[in-house]
Amino acid sequence: MTRRILALQKTLKNEIRCNGIGVHTGERVSAILRPAPHDTGIVFRRVDLPGEPRFPARFDSVTDGQLCTSIGDGKGAGVATIEHLMAAFAGLEIDNAYVDLDGPEVPAMDGSSAPFVFLIECADVIEQAAPRRYIQVLKPVRVADGGRSVSLEPGPGFSLSFVIDFDNRLVGRQRCDMRLNVGRFKSDLSYARSFGFIEDVDRLRKMGLARGGSLENAAGVDGGRVLSAGGLRYNDEFVRHKALD
Repeated sequence: MTRRILALQKTLKNEIRCNGIGVHTGERVSAILRPAPHDTGIVFRRVDLPGEPRFPARFDSVTDGQLCTSIGDGKGAGVATIEHLMAAFAGLEIDNAYVDLDGPEVPAMDGSSAPFVFLIECADVIEQAAPRRYIQVLKPVRVADGGRSVSLEPGPGFSLSFVIDFDNRLVGRQRCDMRLNVGRFKSDLSYARSFGFIEDVDRLRKMGLARGGSLENAAGVDGGRVLSAGGLRYNDEFVRHKALD
């Protein structure tokens, strides 16, 4: 008889702090990642606001998805650009944590989740006395919006497949397929940075976005050149890249 190994929930062993600039607001903000009890989930706290309101990182807390993921209470208070930190939590299998912020946006760091992976590993990870919870996909689900789509399908384990297609010779069409685990997330996904086209900067800033964007926290693409150090950071072993003619 095969005995199943029970996976336990995880949190941080110690708290850890970082500082940086919000890529959209341009405001300097401090973040403290703290341990949380089992079954808490990931909860953001705005310690700069009266009452220190809390925002659980759940689908029903999402208030905006324009060039970032924002969560809030639907009354104006919230936290923006949580996606890179959330990727680090998910990629390292962190179930429970508090994130204290003294501003409206998570620091952009270098534009990837790698700095947050480093912080979490420095804080260390511990198991908790409660089993992990999982969602099992029982049937295909697909959502489309214009030329974009995302879908979930039943399958063993957790596999990902991404495709992007830009009218730019440097970026072009890229596809990435992988069976995800902690090791592969760290080595092949965590360092991937946000990128943007230089010709879009003025338009975005007029929309109130990218006010803190720079070549230090995003990969800037100007025609056929990447202006930021490190390039686009894609891994040729896992990404099939096709330049446009």
